[in-house]
Amino acid sequence: MADTSRGNLRLNLKNKSLHCKNLYDYLKTLSASTLERLYNHPTTCLAIYRELPPIAKHYVIRLLYVEQPVPQAVIASWVSQAFSKDHNAVTQILSELKVWQEANIPGGLLG
Repeated sequence: MADTSRGNLRLNLKNKSLHCKNLYDYLKTLSASTLERLYNHPTTCLAIYRELPPIAKHYVIRLLYVEQPVPQAVIASWVSQAFSKDHNAVTQILSELKVWQEANIPGGLLG
């Protein structure tokens, strides 16, 4: 009986497939709690960091040791207007990966 159930388990695992083109697409499918657990491992953080676009890497490094919310306007000022489209794409990526979150800052600014 144990062999039969083990065989069914193998069959079920073989039928499941992952349809993601890259690490980013896969990570987007995970829950916030799963991402939180993954981010507690330095090697996972390094792998994810290496897959980020260059502007996202720039933001992560600049914000790494900041312990308070940073206004979005300040972050946007780090990139010239010519790259505003890239900035918007990167902010979406970092938000979807739960690398950063919006927070209200006293004074009505979004962080």
